Amino acid sequence: MKSDRNDVKGVPLNDFVRGMEKAINLPLQKMKHLTVLSIPPIPRLAATNESEHLKALNSYNVIIRGLVTQNMASMKFIDLVPLFLGKNGIRMELYKKDQLHFSDEGLEVLVQTLHSALAMKCCQSNDNPIN
Repeated sequence: MKSDRNDVKGVPLNDFVRGMEKAINLPLQKMKHLTVLSIPPIPRLAATNESEHLKALNSYNVIIRGLVTQNMASMKFIDLVPLFLGKNGIRMELYKKDQLHFSDEGLEVLVQTLHSALAMKCCQSNDNPIN
């Protein structure tokens, strides 16, 4: 059983946490604000068992959300998972045929979500959220 491993790449959970801490904390040393995205569903990895993939994905996104919560004043978390799921599971029209990369429609969903999130942050503060 690989309960301490990432089902996506076999990365030990504690290595994932350390890597995410670095990925979040290093940019904060130079920027006032940081927007962190969840890991979206990956159809290619969900092909054999979508419910297990979504369960594993949720556990890693909970970790990411927790790291962001520790720095709420300067960070925003955007959960992409609901955007890429429909009533019947992963919205395949949002992915290319390789089931890994976003299609044009998927990219549009991502761009609109980021645009809305960054626009809200700009309206809440005079600071540029990207600097």
